[in-house]
Amino acid sequence: MPSVTGTVQKIYENPVKTKFGMKNSYKIMVDGVGYGAGFKKPDVNVGDLVSIDHKGDTYNTILNILRGGATPAPEAGAPGPTTTLHTRATGKEFPIPALHPDRSIVRQNSLSHASRIVAAGTIPWDFSTPLKVADIVIELARRFEAYSCGDLDRVAAEAEVAGE
Repeated sequence: MPSVTGTVQKIYENPVKTKFGMKNSYKIMVDGVGYGAGFKKPDVNVGDLVSIDHKGDTYNTILNILRGGATPAPEAGAPGPTTTLHTRATGKEFPIPALHPDRSIVRQNSLSHASRIVAAGTIPWDFSTPLKVADIVIELARRFEAYSCGDLDRVAAEAEVAGE
């Protein structure tokens, strides 16, 4: 799959007649070349620096976009641009930001699995500590959430960048 890095110059929105009625199709122009985003509006803005993986077909159909932030350099002392993976298939972000709505779904799922694991007694846990069962379930759910949302990957990457 071909990849390209460049600056978003323009975002095109084109109404298209489909069997389900009129829908907008999207295309972005990156450094003079058009890339098809299909019916999902890409989560980028004009001026963003992006890396695009595409099919290399007639439409340069986007498979995923890695947004690296706006082109202008940050001011001295300001944090650099954040990088988030956006996949065309789902439109989801990873790592999942702290206040993103998808985080509540992951949290509910993590809590459910942690409850089942603790209830089954299948985890090696020191039950001699004065923790309540609810505290144990919540601690385990938080570990699942941190892994599932990419928090552990984010912390490791930040530590690597900081030279730790």
